[in-house]
Amino acid sequence: MRDDEYPEGTYGRRGKERKYLEDEYDLDMGGSHFQVEHAHGYASTARRAPRSRKSNTRHEGEILAYHETLRAHRDHPGTGSSLRRRTTGLNSRDYRDRQEEYLLDDDPYSSLELNQLEYNTLPSFHAASGSREAEAADASFRRSIKANPRTPIYDRSGDRRYTRSMRPGEQARLDIGRTEMRERREVPHSERVRVLREEYGGSRFDEYPTRSRGPADGDELSHFFDAPRERESSQRRALRKLAKTPYKRDYGLDLDDGGRGRSRSPYVDDRDYDRPSRRDKSRGRGLSDSYDDRPSRRSKSSGRGLSDRDAYASSSRYDAPEEDDFLLSQPSGLSFSRPRDTYDDYDYDYGSGRY
Repeated sequence: MRDDEYPEGTYGRRGKERKYLEDEYDLDMGGSHFQVEHAHGYASTARRAPRSRKSNTRHEGEILAYHETLRAHRDHPGTGSSLRRRTTGLNSRDYRDRQEEYLLDDDPYSSLELNQLEYNTLPSFHAASGSREAEAADASFRRSIKANPRTPIYDRSGDRRYTRSMRPGEQARLDIGRTEMRERREVPHSERVRVLREEYGGSRFDEYPTRSRGPADGDELSHFFDAPRERESSQRRALRKLAKTPYKRDYGLDLDDGGRGRSRSPYVDDRDYDRPSRRDKSRGRGLSDSYDDRPSRRSKSSGRGLSDRDAYASSSRYDAPEEDDFLLSQPSGLSFSRPRDTYDDYDYDYGSGRY
Protein backbone atom coordinates (compact mmCIF):
# COMPACT_ATOMS: atom_id res chain seq x y z
CA MET A 1 0.00 0.00 0.00
CA ARG A 2 1.09 3.57 -0.65
CA ASP A 3 1.64 6.06 2.16
CA ASP A 4 -1.52 7.97 1.39
CA GLU A 5 -3.62 4.80 1.70
CA TYR A 6 -2.85 4.50 5.42
CA PRO A 7 -4.66 6.58 8.06
CA GLU A 8 -3.06 9.73 9.42
CA GLY A 9 -0.84 9.19 12.45
CA THR A 10 0.20 5.63 11.54
CA TYR A 11 3.48 3.91 10.73
CA GLY A 12 2.46 3.47 7.11
CA ARG A 13 2.10 7.24 6.81
CA ARG A 14 5.64 7.94 8.08
CA GLY A 15 6.92 9.16 4.70
CA LYS A 16 4.27 11.87 4.45
CA GLU A 17 4.85 12.81 8.09
CA ARG A 18 8.59 13.11 7.59
CA LYS A 19 8.14 15.45 4.63
CA TYR A 20 5.74 17.64 6.61
CA LEU A 21 8.13 17.95 9.56
CA GLU A 22 11.10 18.74 7.34
CA ASP A 23 9.18 21.52 5.61
CA GLU A 24 7.71 22.86 8.85
CA TYR A 25 10.84 22.81 11.03
CA ASP A 26 13.60 22.90 8.41
CA LEU A 27 15.28 19.83 9.90
CA ASP A 28 16.72 16.61 8.57
CA MET A 29 14.27 14.01 9.84
CA GLY A 30 16.43 11.11 8.65
CA GLY A 31 17.70 8.18 10.70
CA SER A 32 20.74 10.05 11.98
CA HIS A 33 18.56 12.38 14.05
CA PHE A 34 15.11 10.77 14.36
CA GLN A 35 13.50 7.35 14.35
CA VAL A 36 9.87 6.33 13.96
CA GLU A 37 8.38 5.29 17.28
CA HIS A 38 5.74 2.54 17.30
CA ALA A 39 3.70 3.98 20.17
CA HIS A 40 2.03 0.57 20.39
CA GLY A 41 4.81 -1.95 19.87
CA TYR A 42 4.43 -4.30 16.92
CA ALA A 43 5.01 -7.32 19.17
CA SER A 44 2.26 -6.07 21.48
CA THR A 45 -0.27 -6.18 18.63
CA ALA A 46 0.84 -9.24 16.65
CA ARG A 47 1.90 -11.91 19.14
CA ARG A 48 -0.65 -14.32 17.62
CA ALA A 49 -0.33 -13.15 14.01
CA PRO A 50 -0.50 -16.04 11.49
CA ARG A 51 2.29 -14.55 9.37
CA SER A 52 5.74 -13.08 9.87
CA ARG A 53 6.37 -9.39 10.42
CA LYS A 54 8.05 -9.08 7.03
CA SER A 55 4.93 -10.25 5.22
CA ASN A 56 2.51 -8.44 7.52
CA THR A 57 3.25 -4.91 6.37
CA ARG A 58 -0.35 -3.78 6.30
CA HIS A 59 -0.85 -4.62 9.97
CA GLU A 60 2.32 -2.78 10.99
CA GLY A 61 1.44 0.14 8.77
CA GLU A 62 -1.83 0.75 10.65
CA ILE A 63 -0.20 1.06 14.10
CA LEU A 64 -0.08 4.54 15.64
CA ALA A 65 3.43 5.99 15.25
CA TYR A 66 5.34 9.28 15.33
CA HIS A 67 8.88 10.62 14.95
CA GLU A 68 10.99 10.61 18.13
CA THR A 69 14.50 11.90 18.73
CA LEU A 70 17.15 9.26 18.03
CA ARG A 71 18.83 8.90 21.43
CA ALA A 72 15.58 8.79 23.37
CA HIS A 73 14.15 6.20 21.00
CA ARG A 74 17.19 3.96 21.40
CA ASP A 75 17.03 4.11 25.19
CA HIS A 76 13.32 3.26 25.37
CA PRO A 77 12.50 -0.28 26.63
CA GLY A 78 10.19 -0.76 23.65
CA THR A 79 13.26 -0.67 21.37
CA GLY A 80 15.24 -3.89 21.28
CA SER A 81 14.88 -6.88 23.59
CA SER A 82 16.91 -6.01 26.68
CA LEU A 83 15.83 -7.78 29.87
CA ARG A 84 17.38 -5.11 32.08
CA ARG A 85 14.74 -3.55 34.28
CA ARG A 86 14.34 0.21 34.04
CA THR A 87 13.32 2.84 36.57
CA THR A 88 9.67 1.86 36.21
CA GLY A 89 10.51 -1.78 37.04
CA LEU A 90 9.77 -3.02 33.52
CA ASN A 91 12.06 -4.58 30.96
CA SER A 92 11.32 -4.93 27.25
CA ARG A 93 9.33 -8.12 27.69
CA ASP A 94 7.25 -6.72 30.55
CA TYR A 95 6.63 -3.53 28.59
CA ARG A 96 5.28 -5.38 25.56
CA ASP A 97 3.17 -7.72 27.68
CA ARG A 98 1.63 -4.80 29.53
CA GLN A 99 0.77 -2.96 26.31
CA GLU A 100 -0.80 -6.10 24.88
CA GLU A 101 -3.01 -6.49 27.95
CA TYR A 102 -4.25 -2.92 27.57
CA LEU A 103 -5.00 -3.32 23.88
CA LEU A 104 -6.79 -6.64 24.35
CA ASP A 105 -8.91 -4.89 26.98
CA ASP A 106 -9.76 -2.21 24.39
CA ASP A 107 -7.80 0.47 26.24
CA PRO A 108 -5.44 2.21 23.78
CA TYR A 109 -5.04 5.20 26.10
CA SER A 110 -3.31 3.21 28.86
CA SER A 111 -0.99 1.63 26.30
CA LEU A 112 0.08 5.07 25.03
CA GLU A 113 0.36 6.42 28.55
CA LEU A 114 2.79 3.61 29.42
CA ASN A 115 4.80 4.43 26.31
CA GLN A 116 5.15 8.06 27.36
CA LEU A 117 5.86 7.31 31.03
CA GLU A 118 8.88 5.28 29.98
CA TYR A 119 10.19 8.27 28.03
CA ASN A 120 9.78 10.45 31.10
CA THR A 121 12.39 8.38 32.95
CA LEU A 122 15.09 8.75 30.25
CA PRO A 123 17.83 11.41 30.64
CA SER A 124 18.29 11.37 26.86
CA PHE A 125 14.67 12.46 26.41
CA HIS A 126 15.01 15.44 28.76
CA ALA A 127 18.41 16.39 27.37
CA ALA A 128 16.77 17.28 24.07
CA SER A 129 14.16 19.54 25.69
CA GLY A 130 14.21 23.10 24.39
CA SER A 131 15.75 22.15 21.03
CA ARG A 132 14.19 22.27 17.59
CA GLU A 133 14.45 18.48 17.44
CA ALA A 134 12.37 18.11 20.59
CA GLU A 135 9.84 20.59 19.23
CA ALA A 136 9.49 18.57 16.03
CA ALA A 137 9.14 15.29 17.96
CA ASP A 138 6.45 16.80 20.21
CA ALA A 139 4.56 18.10 17.19
CA SER A 140 4.69 14.69 15.52
CA PHE A 141 3.37 13.04 18.68
CA ARG A 142 0.47 15.48 18.95
CA ARG A 143 -0.41 15.05 15.28
CA SER A 144 -0.65 11.29 15.77
CA ILE A 145 -2.96 11.47 18.79
CA LYS A 146 -5.11 14.08 17.05
CA ALA A 147 -5.44 11.74 14.06
CA ASN A 148 -6.54 9.10 16.60
CA PRO A 149 -6.37 5.98 14.40
CA ARG A 150 -7.82 2.72 15.65
CA THR A 151 -5.09 0.20 16.44
CA PRO A 152 -5.19 -3.31 14.91
CA ILE A 153 -4.46 -6.29 17.16
CA TYR A 154 -4.65 -10.06 16.96
CA ASP A 155 -6.79 -11.25 19.84
CA ARG A 156 -6.33 -14.42 21.89
CA SER A 157 -8.07 -16.53 19.26
CA GLY A 158 -5.82 -15.20 16.50
CA ASP A 159 -8.49 -13.04 14.87
CA ARG A 160 -7.50 -9.56 13.74
CA ARG A 161 -9.64 -6.70 15.06
CA TYR A 162 -9.34 -3.02 15.97
CA THR A 163 -9.44 -1.22 19.29
CA ARG A 164 -11.68 1.76 19.86
CA SER A 165 -10.48 5.28 19.19
CA MET A 166 -9.40 7.40 22.13
CA ARG A 167 -11.86 9.78 23.76
CA PRO A 168 -11.25 13.54 23.77
CA GLY A 169 -10.37 13.57 27.47
CA GLU A 170 -7.75 10.86 26.92
CA GLN A 171 -6.22 12.68 23.97
CA ALA A 172 -5.99 15.86 26.04
CA ARG A 173 -4.30 14.05 28.92
CA LEU A 174 -1.60 12.69 26.63
CA ASP A 175 -1.06 16.13 25.09
CA ILE A 176 -0.84 17.79 28.51
CA GLY A 177 1.40 15.02 29.79
CA ARG A 178 3.89 15.57 26.97
CA THR A 179 4.08 19.25 27.90
CA GLU A 180 4.65 18.44 31.57
CA MET A 181 7.38 15.96 30.68
CA ARG A 182 9.23 18.47 28.53
CA GLU A 183 8.88 21.51 30.76
CA ARG A 184 9.09 19.72 34.12
CA ARG A 185 6.12 21.65 35.46
CA GLU A 186 2.47 21.13 36.19
CA VAL A 187 0.21 22.63 33.54
CA PRO A 188 -2.20 25.18 35.12
CA HIS A 189 -5.86 24.33 35.36
CA SER A 190 -6.94 26.98 32.85
CA GLU A 191 -4.45 25.71 30.28
CA ARG A 192 -5.58 22.12 30.76
CA VAL A 193 -9.18 23.08 30.11
CA ARG A 194 -8.19 25.13 27.06
CA VAL A 195 -6.34 22.16 25.53
CA LEU A 196 -9.28 19.87 26.18
CA ARG A 197 -11.85 22.20 24.65
CA GLU A 198 -9.99 23.94 21.84
CA GLU A 199 -7.60 21.23 20.66
CA TYR A 200 -9.81 18.15 21.05
CA GLY A 201 -13.36 19.47 21.35
CA GLY A 202 -13.97 17.81 24.71
CA SER A 203 -16.19 18.99 27.54
CA ARG A 204 -14.58 17.30 30.55
CA PHE A 205 -11.85 14.80 31.29
CA ASP A 206 -14.02 12.07 32.83
CA GLU A 207 -17.03 12.31 30.56
CA TYR A 208 -17.20 8.55 30.18
CA PRO A 209 -17.18 5.42 32.37
CA THR A 210 -13.74 4.58 33.70
CA ARG A 211 -13.96 0.82 33.21
CA SER A 212 -12.35 -0.38 29.99
CA ARG A 213 -14.80 -1.78 27.52
CA GLY A 214 -14.28 -4.91 25.47
CA PRO A 215 -16.03 -6.55 22.53
CA ALA A 216 -18.30 -8.50 24.90
CA ASP A 217 -19.89 -5.23 26.02
CA GLY A 218 -21.46 -4.56 22.63
CA ASP A 219 -21.18 -1.64 20.24
CA GLU A 220 -23.26 0.67 22.38
CA LEU A 221 -20.63 0.51 25.14
CA SER A 222 -17.45 0.39 23.05
CA HIS A 223 -18.07 3.56 21.03
CA PHE A 224 -18.06 6.85 22.89
CA PHE A 225 -18.68 10.38 21.68
CA ASP A 226 -18.02 13.57 23.55
CA ALA A 227 -21.39 15.17 22.92
CA PRO A 228 -24.22 16.26 25.20
CA ARG A 229 -27.01 13.79 25.77
CA GLU A 230 -29.90 14.35 23.42
CA ARG A 231 -32.46 12.56 25.61
CA GLU A 232 -33.43 13.97 28.96
CA SER A 233 -33.17 11.89 32.09
CA SER A 234 -35.97 9.54 33.13
CA GLN A 235 -36.52 11.54 36.32
CA ARG A 236 -37.02 14.73 34.38
CA ARG A 237 -39.44 13.07 31.98
CA ALA A 238 -41.45 11.72 34.91
CA LEU A 239 -41.67 15.16 36.51
CA ARG A 240 -42.78 16.78 33.26
CA LYS A 241 -45.45 14.14 32.81
CA LEU A 242 -46.67 14.61 36.37
CA ALA A 243 -46.87 18.38 35.93
CA LYS A 244 -49.13 17.95 32.91
CA THR A 245 -51.44 15.41 34.54
CA PRO A 246 -54.82 17.06 35.34
CA TYR A 247 -56.72 16.44 38.55
CA LYS A 248 -60.38 15.74 37.80
CA ARG A 249 -62.93 16.63 40.40
CA ASP A 250 -64.87 13.78 41.97
CA TYR A 251 -68.43 15.05 42.49
CA GLY A 252 -69.21 12.04 44.63
CA LEU A 253 -67.27 13.65 47.43
CA ASP A 254 -69.97 16.35 47.70
CA LEU A 255 -72.53 13.90 49.04
CA ASP A 256 -71.22 13.78 52.60
CA ASP A 257 -70.00 17.33 53.13
CA GLY A 258 -73.03 18.45 55.07
CA GLY A 259 -74.81 19.99 52.09
CA ARG A 260 -72.44 22.88 51.85
CA GLY A 261 -72.07 22.36 48.08
CA ARG A 262 -68.28 22.36 48.01
CA SER A 263 -65.97 19.57 46.87
CA ARG A 264 -63.63 18.08 49.40
CA SER A 265 -59.91 18.18 48.78
CA PRO A 266 -58.49 14.89 47.46
CA TYR A 267 -55.59 15.41 49.85
CA VAL A 268 -57.75 15.13 53.00
CA ASP A 269 -58.25 11.70 54.52
CA ASP A 270 -61.69 10.56 55.59
CA ARG A 271 -60.44 10.05 59.12
CA ASP A 272 -59.68 13.78 59.31
CA TYR A 273 -63.43 14.46 59.20
CA ASP A 274 -64.07 12.04 62.02
CA ARG A 275 -61.57 13.70 64.33
CA PRO A 276 -63.49 16.02 66.72
CA SER A 277 -62.35 19.57 67.02
CA ARG A 278 -61.55 21.24 70.32
CA ARG A 279 -64.88 23.01 70.28
CA ASP A 280 -67.70 22.77 67.78
CA LYS A 281 -69.14 26.26 68.17
CA SER A 282 -72.22 25.53 66.13
CA ARG A 283 -73.31 22.61 68.32
CA GLY A 284 -71.66 23.55 71.60
CA ARG A 285 -70.08 20.14 72.02
CA GLY A 286 -66.79 19.77 73.92
CA LEU A 287 -63.85 17.51 73.34
CA SER A 288 -63.25 14.30 75.15
CA ASP A 289 -60.17 13.99 77.30
CA SER A 290 -58.41 11.82 74.72
CA TYR A 291 -58.24 14.74 72.32
CA ASP A 292 -57.25 17.52 74.68
CA ASP A 293 -53.60 17.42 73.61
CA ARG A 294 -54.30 16.97 69.88
CA PRO A 295 -55.38 20.28 68.40
CA SER A 296 -56.59 19.99 64.82
CA ARG A 297 -55.20 22.09 62.03
CA ARG A 298 -57.44 24.30 60.01
CA SER A 299 -57.52 25.13 56.35
CA LYS A 300 -57.83 28.89 56.07
CA SER A 301 -59.78 28.59 52.84
CA SER A 302 -62.42 26.09 53.85
CA GLY A 303 -62.20 25.62 57.61
CA ARG A 304 -61.84 21.83 57.28
CA GLY A 305 -59.16 19.82 59.02
CA LEU A 306 -56.08 18.76 56.99
CA SER A 307 -54.25 15.49 57.26
CA ASP A 308 -50.80 15.48 58.85
CA ARG A 309 -48.99 14.97 55.57
CA ASP A 310 -50.56 18.11 54.06
CA ALA A 311 -50.50 20.39 57.09
CA TYR A 312 -47.76 22.70 55.97
CA ALA A 313 -47.85 26.42 55.32
CA SER A 314 -48.26 28.09 51.94
CA SER A 315 -49.29 24.94 50.14
CA SER A 316 -50.15 25.36 46.47
CA ARG A 317 -52.87 22.72 46.67
CA TYR A 318 -56.43 24.03 46.94
CA ASP A 319 -60.03 23.06 46.32
CA ALA A 320 -61.24 23.58 42.80
CA PRO A 321 -64.07 26.08 42.30
CA GLU A 322 -67.26 24.59 41.02
CA GLU A 323 -66.80 26.02 37.55
CA ASP A 324 -63.40 24.33 37.10
CA ASP A 325 -63.37 20.88 35.55
CA PHE A 326 -59.83 20.15 36.69
CA LEU A 327 -56.71 21.68 38.13
CA LEU A 328 -53.04 20.75 38.10
CA SER A 329 -51.96 18.89 41.17
CA GLN A 330 -48.26 19.60 40.70
CA PRO A 331 -46.92 22.65 42.58
CA SER A 332 -45.42 25.26 40.28
CA GLY A 333 -41.85 26.47 40.30
CA LEU A 334 -40.05 23.11 40.14
CA SER A 335 -36.45 23.34 39.08
CA PHE A 336 -35.26 20.96 36.40
CA SER A 337 -31.76 22.39 36.17
CA ARG A 338 -28.63 20.52 37.17
CA PRO A 339 -25.25 21.81 38.36
CA ARG A 340 -22.88 22.91 35.67
CA ASP A 341 -19.82 20.80 34.94
CA THR A 342 -16.68 21.82 36.78
CA TYR A 343 -13.12 20.78 36.42
CA ASP A 344 -11.78 21.46 39.89
CA ASP A 345 -11.52 17.78 40.85
CA TYR A 346 -9.42 16.57 37.96
CA ASP A 347 -5.83 16.98 39.10
CA TYR A 348 -3.41 14.85 37.17
CA ASP A 349 0.09 13.77 38.07
CA TYR A 350 1.60 12.45 34.86
CA GLY A 351 4.79 11.19 36.46
CA SER A 352 2.94 8.99 38.93
CA GLY A 353 0.11 7.96 36.61
CA ARG A 354 -2.54 9.07 39.14
CA TYR A 355 -5.62 11.16 38.40
